[in-house]
Amino acid sequence: MTFYLKKKIGLRISFSAAMKIACDQAELGLEQTTPNPCVGCVILDSANAVLGLGHHKKFGEAHAEVEAINSNPSSLQDVTVFVTLEPCAHEGKTPSCAKLLAEKPISKVIYLLKDPNPLVSGEGQKILESAGIKVYCVQTILDSLGEGFRFYLNGFKKFEDKVVQHIVDKKSFYKKLVQKQKYLNRQFLHSMTSDVPYITLKWAQTLNFVLGEKENRLMITNQEVQKEVHHLRACHDVILVGRNTILNDDPLLNNRFGSSKRKLNKIAILDPQLEIIKSSTDLKVFETHSKNNLIFITGKDVDINHEKQMGYNIIQVHQEGENKLDILEALKLIKKIHKINSIFVEGGPEVFSSILNQNLFDEIYVFSAFTVNLNKHRLRIRNFNFFKFVIKNLIKFRVRIYDQSILFHYYSNRNTGSF
Repeated sequence: MTFYLKKKIGLRISFSAAMKIACDQAELGLEQTTPNPCVGCVILDSANAVLGLGHHKKFGEAHAEVEAINSNPSSLQDVTVFVTLEPCAHEGKTPSCAKLLAEKPISKVIYLLKDPNPLVSGEGQKILESAGIKVYCVQTILDSLGEGFRFYLNGFKKFEDKVVQHIVDKKSFYKKLVQKQKYLNRQFLHSMTSDVPYITLKWAQTLNFVLGEKENRLMITNQEVQKEVHHLRACHDVILVGRNTILNDDPLLNNRFGSSKRKLNKIAILDPQLEIIKSSTDLKVFETHSKNNLIFITGKDVDINHEKQMGYNIIQVHQEGENKLDILEALKLIKKIHKINSIFVEGGPEVFSSILNQNLFDEIYVFSAFTVNLNKHRLRIRNFNFFKFVIKNLIKFRVRIYDQSILFHYYSNRNTGSF
């Protein structure tokens, strides 16, 4: 994909093609940029020939605009920059992209999505405009189309600006790009306006909705599904499991396939009495993850002094009874303390039941095998009817067939884009 796109350097293309390539570039950062967004950038010279392109490759590394500038160290005189997200105004692990672009002899900047952070949204555009650069936000222009005379009051002057006219003429095309970029960055967009992280649930089940067996690991899916699951892990910041999943299944909880097989998520474990550390550290999760990568959530009444001294990350929350933690409080504290955007929940049935019953989820992946389990110790999600849930939310599901199973993918689409 990267080689294919780099072949476009020097080609003369349209503005719509440039933005489409920027979106293709953004997708190349999937799995690696979280908790940052996936962003792509394309630069056209004054003759509309591709001068540079780039994408945000990895969290903590150069942003898309910097990669695009560095991809072809030519003059930026009178160029047009296409980027999928408003150039950042703030200084973080990397310098402000808006300030970098403002220092260049750039003619125009056209970006798809506004910065979702309400504290800095629009600041990137102000920095660029103060440097004399013409700036266009596709999302703002499209949103203004239904506002009658406010379209003109916003300063677009539809029939006097060729860029605005181009976006208006191709509004259906640009609307699709906006929606796809919202979906690509759904975790980031959600997290900017919520104190709860983006929650994705994943489980495997039999045809009769069995997820596992008591004190016995049940293999339901094959390696084809495992590869997809590991990709999904890499697209999230934290993997969340319950105590029983660790003790019964003894999982590695790492990524063993694809381009992110060396990437390690943070692992959050719901352990009401902190039994796992107290009973054994011979479990596989302690082999694959350092103490810094493990987050234990336990009750407020549990004595954690010894475990804290050992260097473990421990979050204490309120609990109802001996073994039921306040899951909402836990999710909020994980986000606040560890600065993450998304959590991938992998089990078990009690954890799923708690999250589903409180409607705390944004997305669900259910891999259903073509088998039936009649074991008397089988486990299901308590107080949840999967069949009724699918029927009720049918339009929010898409289905994919695997070799020996079927995927039901639910996406809530609240505050973010479409599939």
